[in-house]
Amino acid sequence: MIAGRVERALQCTRGSTWTHLKEFRDGQWLDPATSRVDQKRRLSALLEHAARHVPYYREILTDSGVWEAPGRVVLERFADLPLLDKATIRSRYEDLKSADLASREWHLNATGGSTGEPLVVIQDRAFTDWGRAMRLSVDDIIGRRPGERRLVIWGSKHDLEKARETLRARLTRQMRGQVSLNSFRLRAELVPRYVDFMNEYRPQHIIGYVESLEMLAKSIEADCLSVHSPRTMTTAAGTLQTHTRELLSRVFRSDVFNYYGTREVAWIATECDRHGGLHVPLQSMYLEVLREDGTPANPGEVGRLVVTSLVNYAFPLIRYVIGDLGAWAEKPCTCGRVWPVLREVTGRISDTFVKADGTLVAGHYFNYIAFLQDWVQQFQVVQEAVGQLRVRIVVRQDARDLDAKKAAGMAEIRGLVDLAMGEDCAVSFEFVDDIEPTATGKFRYTVSKVHSA
Repeated sequence: MIAGRVERALQCTRGSTWTHLKEFRDGQWLDPATSRVDQKRRLSALLEHAARHVPYYREILTDSGVWEAPGRVVLERFADLPLLDKATIRSRYEDLKSADLASREWHLNATGGSTGEPLVVIQDRAFTDWGRAMRLSVDDIIGRRPGERRLVIWGSKHDLEKARETLRARLTRQMRGQVSLNSFRLRAELVPRYVDFMNEYRPQHIIGYVESLEMLAKSIEADCLSVHSPRTMTTAAGTLQTHTRELLSRVFRSDVFNYYGTREVAWIATECDRHGGLHVPLQSMYLEVLREDGTPANPGEVGRLVVTSLVNYAFPLIRYVIGDLGAWAEKPCTCGRVWPVLREVTGRISDTFVKADGTLVAGHYFNYIAFLQDWVQQFQVVQEAVGQLRVRIVVRQDARDLDAKKAAGMAEIRGLVDLAMGEDCAVSFEFVDDIEPTATGKFRYTVSKVHSA
């Protein structure tokens, strides 16, 4: 009944949210040929707008032959376009604005800035409508119904500043039955209070940063706490590793879903209940997985994720190097959706470590080196330079036989680093009282100061 009321309200509301939601709902089940034709039409429309109204793209679309006078888009040359990185966005910011920006209801949005420097982009009312439709479509896919209680464990100042929240946003959140807990304040000593709240609120769905949910689950399990079991858990803003999925499923007795999106482009991909990979919506996203030489990666082969948002005309992001690594799935999901499937998102490029011989080592390897150390409360591995790693550790003060476990554990960590980085890699240990999250409340387990996007 609540779901029906929400959909009727959407149909009557100002904007295009309902129309876009129908596009997602219908589009995921189109036959493959029709689906690809539809995506090419959307991509061509974006490129034509960019060529006519955005100075930066008028220049590069013409130079690459994608835009031919008097007004023809040549999609076959799309792969000849240069990639767009964060440095280019900052240096050509004014030239990336659409000339018709004054006629749009636009606002600024910013990434968290994992490297310390946030990226500011422009988004308009049309993008916002698409964004609402994306969130509702993800709810459809995961099985979250309007009005069901959900708990969001998030860390964005922008998202959690309820005092600045508009009336419409507040009513929407309340109608969705959504309550937020701030991951900025999530520390081990506060876990019992968070658990008490969960047991009282009894959410049907929990959504949160993967690192925050993992820390919460580890503390619950270590302290043998009893916690409410939601129907679903959705992780975001980080790489969901197999051991983390198993931990969350075991502790919360819940179906765990992986979601991938960013502030720049919103929804990129999400799992369905078959867990056969992450579906990429063709109505709003054109995604490429590229090798270092710029050629397309094969299914199963890890490469750079390059995104083109099909729904931001105010500040187009075309062939944008988002800074993440991932791989296409080797086979389609058994659910029958025609949307392409990412097998996995393996992590940030900036979290990729570099060996002395130039070989790259995925940062998530180091997640395992402390995961089974029960004396470790929290950890972070930092590559300061080639051949130099620093392991930061917050010790569990209630661990039994702490001194013996520390000595054995440090030796084990040292051995695992040798396996990945070579025996000539220097390893130092730093014991700290706390590891601060980033500006958006995320915990970065691995930080490479050598290899960056």
